[in-house]
Amino acid sequence: MFQLTHPTHDTVRQLMLAVEEADYNYAEHPLLTRPKTVGLEAGYRHDHVREEVGSGLAVFETAVAAFRDWKMFPPAMVELLPLRDEIAVGNIVAIIARGGGLWSYNACRIFEVVDDETETEQRFGFSYATLPHHVARGEERFLLRYNRDTEQVTYEIEVFSRADHWTAKLTAPYFRHIQRRFRRLSMDAIRTAVQSGNQVPPSPVPGG
Repeated sequence: MFQLTHPTHDTVRQLMLAVEEADYNYAEHPLLTRPKTVGLEAGYRHDHVREEVGSGLAVFETAVAAFRDWKMFPPAMVELLPLRDEIAVGNIVAIIARGGGLWSYNACRIFEVVDDETETEQRFGFSYATLPHHVARGEERFLLRYNRDTEQVTYEIEVFSRADHWTAKLTAPYFRHIQRRFRRLSMDAIRTAVQSGNQVPPSPVPGG
């Protein structure tokens, strides 16, 4: 959804409630839990970045706390409005952003929560998928990993996406640039949260 002015939280909440029970806006769901060829053959772009954010179990636990506070969404770029506070399957998450002189707000539904451990690894994260009126279509996963052998803590973002709104299609290079910038700032946001012990609050979005 695009508009010239910053959308009110009431407007965004109305969208979330309207699409809470709606089908996803694409037929290929799920993509992240199937062979990558399914999404690629359907015309989706696949991106996967993974970076180290620290080491040790305490760092992993701090990163998990930052996830639960939704700090993977960089406040310098987007404003997050979850329908409910918890990371849970079925919860609706809306993102407000500004780019190209326009404000946009879009909703996704969490369809997967990862919270498990083995002898060698501990993981935490979630995946969500786009709902009607979203400018794109596809899925995104945010995942933390703690390697018990190396004590390395990594943060990864994996996404299958296609532009859906005509403005996103016409400005495809800019659309991809925004996606890359989001991933870079999201990595920085989790690093900052880890380094501060998750004590730095999100900053307000300019114009919000």
